[in-house]
Amino acid sequence: PECDENTIAKESNQTECETCTPGKVASGGTACTTCDLGTYGSAPGVCAKCRAGTYQDGRGEVKCKKCPEDTFSSAVGATSNAECRACSDDRTTGDLMGAKSNTSCLCRWGFYQDDRCIPCPEGAECVTVGASLNDIYASPGYWRSTHAPVFTPCKIAYTGVSEEDATRFAEERCCRNGSICTNITEVDQQCAPGYRGPLCA
Repeated sequence: PECDENTIAKESNQTECETCTPGKVASGGTACTTCDLGTYGSAPGVCAKCRAGTYQDGRGEVKCKKCPEDTFSSAVGATSNAECRACSDDRTTGDLMGAKSNTSCLCRWGFYQDDRCIPCPEGAECVTVGASLNDIYASPGYWRSTHAPVFTPCKIAYTGVSEEDATRFAEERCCRNGSICTNITEVDQQCAPGYRGPLCA
């Protein structure tokens, strides 16, 4: 019989046509051949190229493999994970697999993102992937006057006391629980109740 594009003549009954199984494609109307490297069986009798962010290094597969975390690929029809390019050491895709471009490579924890990845300043918490300068906040015992990358130890406000007491006062009065210093809109929100002003002094 004259079979449709994605079908072949049945081996047992040459008057009927049948669809190739997933992972195979009709070849010349007489045989099913396995999908090649870089492709997958997107439907019975149909092979499609792997999309960006994925690859296929085996034949006759029904889905493509995702590029691992911290890598990306813009290639279509990639045949190996070697085509997944690594993010730079200071960047990560987090838990994202199958990234399509380097825009998915964000600054790691311990950095904040500007035009480049900048190490977290002393006295700051940089705990989210892709954090901007506005996303980082003061550690317990530190104070920030604006959204500048400057975090000042509050203990310098306490002179005439021991280093141990100055540190204790600072940690009790400035960002005593680091989470209170996230998403602040006024600098005094960094201070414990009853304290305000520079260094919560």
